Amino acid sequence: MLKIPDAVERILFSSENALSAFFGGYLNYSAYAKFITKEVEGICKKPVTPSTIVVALSRLNKKSADKKINPFRMNPKVALRDIVIRTNVTEITYTKNPSVEKHIQKISIRDQYPIVFNGIEEITLITKEKDTSSTLFKSFKPKIVIKNLAIITVRFGDEYLEEPNVLFVLFRALALRFVNVIKVMSTYSEVSFVVRQNELQTAISVFDEMSAAVG
Repeated sequence: MLKIPDAVERILFSSENALSAFFGGYLNYSAYAKFITKEVEGICKKPVTPSTIVVALSRLNKKSADKKINPFRMNPKVALRDIVIRTNVTEITYTKNPSVEKHIQKISIRDQYPIVFNGIEEITLITKEKDTSSTLFKSFKPKIVIKNLAIITVRFGDEYLEEPNVLFVLFRALALRFVNVIKVMSTYSEVSFVVRQNELQTAISVFDEMSAAVG
């Protein structure tokens, strides 16, 4: 059973909208307190008044100020150095076993393909559409084949390594435009998103707008 301040903090930090308003200084404490009263009571297993929640929010605000939490770190501005596009790719996933692994090791790597992902129970390849006709890809029955994909890679500076929420901001930008991310790949200063080819232009415009907002 949590104390009221702990319950309020848990609820607040579970909502991006409320948290943004809280850190942005425009959250109406009284209205929000009434809105979450029942939820706080459910967590604390006792009656709770909205005024008690308002006090908890005020103290949480002071604690955040004392820690000098930068409200803009929740959604940091990410300056993208460039965007690289690769089209006409296919994703193929196999059930993982020694035979499949050995077979995949024989596939020659050319033009950065295939990209291989080793999971616990599956192996996924991302390769050029035209290469899927090779007999190498027909030796084993795949679990799933997803065609008509594209890869959009964004690059940013080394300074973002220790910056919280950089990946969140990139995902969020795509999510707000309802772009379905099939897979994500990342390195030190690059993140690649595998998307449907028919959603590529939307994804490009999302990151172009992000770059323009920072620049």
